[in-house]
Amino acid sequence: MVLPRDTILRVELMNNLSTDVSQKGDRFQMRVVESGPYQGATLDGHVEQVKRPGKAKGTAELQLAFDKITMPGGRSSKLIAQVIEVVKTGDSQGIGKVDSEGGVSGTDSTKNDVKKIGIGMGIGAVVGAIFGGGSGAAIGAGIGAGVGTAGVLTQRGKDIYLNQGQHLRIRTNADAEIQ
Repeated sequence: MVLPRDTILRVELMNNLSTDVSQKGDRFQMRVVESGPYQGATLDGHVEQVKRPGKAKGTAELQLAFDKITMPGGRSSKLIAQVIEVVKTGDSQGIGKVDSEGGVSGTDSTKNDVKKIGIGMGIGAVVGAIFGGGSGAAIGAGIGAGVGTAGVLTQRGKDIYLNQGQHLRIRTNADAEIQ
């Protein structure tokens, strides 16, 4: 039996992976969930790369590598594949997009960071206006923006969480001769 190159499979993660806990080399398993000749097959792989999100910039990244496919009857083959989609669910957290090399990127926190700074600025302006009129509002806005910025600079962006049961789509990058 041959699993041809460029075959797309829908798989389910059988354990948890995340950028805050997983490390390079950690093992994972997935199971083919769509009907067809590969349904029920188990995929073994490892975490190839983990990048935690930075403070104020940088998004999380998680690169998965596939090693082997094992059919329900025990026949197996080496597997070369990449993630092409993380199927969004209500349980998905911090997942942005999948790059052309199969790496899962986290969501960008810039929009939320700007919002936090703006809220700090607004609160500072209101408090400054109450106590010092127009000039107090300007001073308060500056202080509020500074406090908001300091908060953003001390917090990391969002980590990626792929929980057990998460569905993904993968594409094979080479033929797999299952024996």
